[in-house]
Amino acid sequence: ITKNHYGWVSQYNLRHKMGTLTLGTYLSGFNSDHWGEIKEVIGADTLGIGYDIGQRYYNYKGEKQYSTFYMNEIFMPISDLSIMTNLYFQKINYNFEQLETGNFNAEYLNAYEVDYIFLNPRFGANYNVNKSFNIYGNFSISQREPTDSELYDTWYGPDDIGVAPLFAEADTVFTDDGNIEKIKWKNPYVKAEKLNDYEMGIGYVNSIWKLKANLYWMNFTDEIVAYGGADDEGNPIRGNADKTVHRGVELSAKVQLPSDLELSGNFSYSDNYFEEFVMFDWGEEIDLSGNTIAGFPRVISNGTLAYEIDIFNLFAQMQYVGKQYLDNTENEDRTIDPFKVLNLGGVINIAKLFGTADLRLNLRVNNILDEEYETAGYYNAWGGENWEGANYYWPAAGRNYVAGLRVGF
Repeated sequence: ITKNHYGWVSQYNLRHKMGTLTLGTYLSGFNSDHWGEIKEVIGADTLGIGYDIGQRYYNYKGEKQYSTFYMNEIFMPISDLSIMTNLYFQKINYNFEQLETGNFNAEYLNAYEVDYIFLNPRFGANYNVNKSFNIYGNFSISQREPTDSELYDTWYGPDDIGVAPLFAEADTVFTDDGNIEKIKWKNPYVKAEKLNDYEMGIGYVNSIWKLKANLYWMNFTDEIVAYGGADDEGNPIRGNADKTVHRGVELSAKVQLPSDLELSGNFSYSDNYFEEFVMFDWGEEIDLSGNTIAGFPRVISNGTLAYEIDIFNLFAQMQYVGKQYLDNTENEDRTIDPFKVLNLGGVINIAKLFGTADLRLNLRVNNILDEEYETAGYYNAWGGENWEGANYYWPAAGRNYVAGLRVGF
C-alpha cells in the first residue's frame, strides 16, 4: 500500500467589542494505491500454472478530497453570558477505480465517484450564575459520510474478483473499439447519516470541588448500522436505520483530599435504541424498532485516586463497562459481559529531582489483576458448528506494562 496525505489549515481571529469571530478552512487531499503480490501458488507445478514471484494479481486506487469552511462567533452581550454560533460547510469527493491487473479486466473492473455536501450549524449559550455555578445548553446538526468499507461489499472487498460495490445503478463504459473498459457505479445503497444533538448541563467549581452534570438527547436519521439494508439480491449489508435515539446523563467530579490526594471520576448512563428500524436478513424483513443498538453499554464509569507531590504523581484507576449486545436482537446469549479493570501508574519528574531539563519518566501497569474479558465483538449467524451461529469476541490484553520517557526543550 502506498498512501499520500496533504492539506492546508488556515484560521483568522477577529476580536471585537462584544466577542470573537473565527473564520477557518481545512483543505486536504488523500490518495492511496493498494495492490497484492503473488508470493507462492501451492500446487502450481501439478496444475500447470505459470507465475512470477512478485506478480500483482489486483490493484486499485482511491482518492479523497475535503474542502471545509467554518465560521464561529462567541458573542458576549453581558459579562456573564456567552452565546456561541457556528456554521460548518464541507464538501467531500470520493473517487475509486480498479486497474487492469491479473484477472481483473473489462467487466471485472469497477469504478465510482461520490460527492457529499454538508452544512452543519450549531448554537449554544453559557451563563455564569455566580463564581461557582454555570448553566449551559446547545443544539447542533452534524452529518457523516459512509466509510470506504460501507461503499463496498459487506463480506468481501475490491481485492476479490467479481465483487461489486454497494451501489444501485451501473453504467458499462466501452472502449473506442466496442470492448468493455470498466463498470461505473452510482447511487450508493448506504446514505450519509444525520444527527440532531440537544444538550444541557450545570457545573460547580470551588477550591475543593469540581462537579459537572450533562444531559444529552441525540436523534439520528439514517444512522449507519450493521445489516441496516440489503442489496438488489436481498443480501444483508451495513446500511441505514431510519430513526435512532441516543440519550443519557454524564456526571463528573473531582475533589481535593487532605495529604495531597485527589479523587476524580466520571459516570455515564445511556439509552441507545432504534426508534424505527427494519433489518434485512437474506430477504426477510425483521422489525427491530425499540431494540437496543449493538455495541453500546448502558453504564460506563471511571474512578481515579491520585497522589501528587513535587517529584511524584502516582495514581490508581478503576474502569467499569456494562453489558453490550453483539447484535440488534437483544438476545441475552449474544452479549459481552460487564467488566472492570484496575490500572496503576505514575510519573516521576526527573527534572526536579536532579535539576536537569524537562525530563519525565512515565510508568504504567494496565489490568494489574490480570482479568480476562472482551472489549468488542459480533454475532455471526453462519458461524459455529453446523452453521448454527456463534459469538466472536476481541479479547483484551492481560496484565501489561508501559514505560515512557518525555524530554522537553
